[in-house]
Amino acid sequence: MFWQDSSTDRAPDRQQGDAGSIPGRFSSPFFLGIIKKIKICCHSFVLSSIFLLSFARSVVYVIFQSYFIQMFIFILSKCCGFIYSESRLSFLAILFYIPRYLWKTWEGGRIKMLVLDLNCPVVSEECKKDRKELLVEYFSANLHAQNFYAIRFFICEFLNFINVVGQIYFMDLFLGGEFTTYGAEVIAMTEREPEERVDPMSRVFPKVTKCVFHKYGPSGSVQKFDGLCVLPLNIVNEKIYVFLWFWFVVLSVITGVALLYRVAVVMGPQVRTYLLRARSRLAPHDQIETITRKCQIGDWFVLYQLGKNMDPLIYKELVAELAAKLDGKDNV
Repeated sequence: MFWQDSSTDRAPDRQQGDAGSIPGRFSSPFFLGIIKKIKICCHSFVLSSIFLLSFARSVVYVIFQSYFIQMFIFILSKCCGFIYSESRLSFLAILFYIPRYLWKTWEGGRIKMLVLDLNCPVVSEECKKDRKELLVEYFSANLHAQNFYAIRFFICEFLNFINVVGQIYFMDLFLGGEFTTYGAEVIAMTEREPEERVDPMSRVFPKVTKCVFHKYGPSGSVQKFDGLCVLPLNIVNEKIYVFLWFWFVVLSVITGVALLYRVAVVMGPQVRTYLLRARSRLAPHDQIETITRKCQIGDWFVLYQLGKNMDPLIYKELVAELAAKLDGKDNV
């Protein structure tokens, strides 16, 4: 009876332990409160650990990233001079493209739209007639209103000249004042006797130079070592810059002549008459003189550009109709 009574008395405790997974002796509110506080502390510890690990990882990443960037810059500045030089050459190439980009943006495909269907000799008479009438009406409606279009083209030509001259001085600054006379000295060097030659290419781009290396010694201190370094990339650099010197000189001469030609076109009406006459050889001279007398520099420039992009026979007919329109005559 005692065993049965004790079993009966402990049955609820055993069932409670099975239901709550907690032994009956720990089911009091005191122990439950302690267990709850332990769970909260464990959760807080886990969250704090995750936060600290994330923060530490971020700090390590930033330190590694900054260290990597510093090492990358150090390698570029100390060991990759050729890449640094090529980046400057790429920048100069971009500068050469700027005037062309400006003109393409300002021009907006106007000439292409004006010569549509008129730049090939095989075109239907009806289409040719309609397009010529549109062009004549366009010139009549926009007479003396196209000067700004021509001025923007002249600005781009002037930028070409400023660009090439400025790049010569920029390259001279980059090479320590050796670029302006670099090609001339190379030519003069080839005319001297071998024993009297002083190679300017070796002075600007040495093939062998002194190097100082820093190395940790056996005790951990930094030691300096002197040595000779061979720079094989300078063999390529000296040839590149010789070519660039001659190329810049040729470009500056051609661009300067083109700029003088443009000044003569703007300042001389007779020059414009001669050029338009040379462009439209099939048209009578009196028609050319009528057009140059009635048109300003912008109108002449657009008409001259049309002559470069149109069929000569169609251009002759356009000049005749435009001269008749400007002279107040009917086209027959």
